[in-house]
Amino acid sequence: MKIKVMFAVLFFLLMAAMPIGFMAKAPKSGDALQKSSDEKEIVQTAALCEESFCDEAIRAVAIIQKTNASIEKNGNNRADRDGYNSDSELYKRVSKICNSNKEILLYKNKAVAIPFSSCSNGFTQPDKRYPYLEAVASPWDCFSEKYSEAQSCSGVSVSGIDYLCKKGMSAENALKWYLPKLSAADDTN
Repeated sequence: MKIKVMFAVLFFLLMAAMPIGFMAKAPKSGDALQKSSDEKEIVQTAALCEESFCDEAIRAVAIIQKTNASIEKNGNNRADRDGYNSDSELYKRVSKICNSNKEILLYKNKAVAIPFSSCSNGFTQPDKRYPYLEAVASPWDCFSEKYSEAQSCSGVSVSGIDYLCKKGMSAENALKWYLPKLSAADDTN
């Protein structure tokens, strides 16, 4: 009888201790939120890039995504994790680059929304909603499979960024071409 009582007491002690053990291993809500935010930036960046993009172009797109994520207040994102192949080589490259990226773009020392398009029709256009945008030439977009004379682009041409980076420009300099009024800085958040 003593053995049965000891087993029962031991069983109840283990059952009482299990929730405490699980709670100790549960991520803190801030950690989960940060991981979720980082994952969204990776997915958004990968969705905009192609396998043929050079690492410096991926870094430029990651800077755009990190900047846009830093100003989003409600967490709405353009890309969804569902259905994205995290085992792909592109995803692994993007993940590595995004995890090492700490830069965002600033206009008058403040992060601002960066509009982008996959390609332009040879030049980008200003937009009244974004006073920091200027029209810039992007003639190399005609080399892109996505080129269309009807294509309109405000902000940054992602195909143009890749072209410039493949020709030797850094991510910052390629972004400076499209966004001459903005500067890159380390994200302090």
